[in-house]
Amino acid sequence: MCGILIRTRRDKFKYMLQVIHDTREHSLEIEAIAIDVEERFNILQFYKISIDDSELKSSRVLLSEWYKVVSEAIEKSYEVGKIKKEFAAATKVECEDYLIEAQQFLTRISTEGPGTPDLDLDVALDLTATFLNELKAQQQKKDGIVAAMKLFDLEPVTFSHITQAMDKLKCINEIMLVYGEFREACRSWSGALFFSELNVDALNTGVGAYKVQHKKLPPYTHPFQLFDKLGLAIAGFQTSLPLLSMLKSDAMRTRHWKKLLPSVDINLNTFTLAQLFALNLSDMAEFVEEVVTEATKEVQIEKGLEEVEVVPCFSLDFSLFRSGSCSCSASLSTPSPPPSSHPHPPLPPSLPPSLPPSLARSLA
Repeated sequence: MCGILIRTRRDKFKYMLQVIHDTREHSLEIEAIAIDVEERFNILQFYKISIDDSELKSSRVLLSEWYKVVSEAIEKSYEVGKIKKEFAAATKVECEDYLIEAQQFLTRISTEGPGTPDLDLDVALDLTATFLNELKAQQQKKDGIVAAMKLFDLEPVTFSHITQAMDKLKCINEIMLVYGEFREACRSWSGALFFSELNVDALNTGVGAYKVQHKKLPPYTHPFQLFDKLGLAIAGFQTSLPLLSMLKSDAMRTRHWKKLLPSVDINLNTFTLAQLFALNLSDMAEFVEEVVTEATKEVQIEKGLEEVEVVPCFSLDFSLFRSGSCSCSASLSTPSPPPSSHPHPPLPPSLPPSLPPSLARSLA
């Protein structure tokens, strides 16, 4: 409670000192304005132009009243000299504490904030917004201390840590602005229906624009790990687009989709790109290619089986004859061909020429 009262008293005192400072600093400027106003009223009187008496009276005392204000400000400045020293000492301590706070803030950016190594881009985006708000508060605090030090005639201090924090967050924020736009674009694209609304060319054009933005980021952003992560995220999305085209193949059946998304019920009318984006297709390119290749081969086999024609076959009839010694003879018959308007000449009474020679000799 005591600390709050001291700060309130100090704030009021700083306000009074600010008024004294402004009065003395602008003394000559306002004095010139007062003299100019008085001269203007004199000119109006010379030409006998009607003037309100109250305004004329005010113009006559304006300069003298300002001299009184300046005199009072100088007198007040001497009176508060002792109090000024006390508050100057308190402000000096406050400045030293703030320098430590600013150093801790700079360290936190790299340990807890968006500059933390191996940080996910989505987390980094949220942390950037949080730390930018905190930076704004830090800057306001610094500006207040600088103003107080000026009022109390203290030596100026270089706030290098807060300057470094500003520069660092500026670099990170430039990277995150591109990522934020890219993430929003991905979210809008992910709502498209895969089987009816997928336009790979449009996606290629869109992601290409973000790739250009990434390359155009200033050189001072390149040393940051987030810069490389943003490039990888954009490149990964671009790499997944050919895989989307492959998955659009007519050869893909429900069983193949189950291999990719075992826990998702594939519905042609509701299946969106979001479910495929969630797979990070660029990380499983080989598996996707394997499934699509398998589906394509299965379709080729199915088509081959449909094209298979039934080929006429031969039948063999065997008879056993006993005449002194055991011998075997066989006769070969073929299915009767369908009637034709151009009958072929009858075959000779021998085995069909299409039989292999060895089988023909054994059956002769």
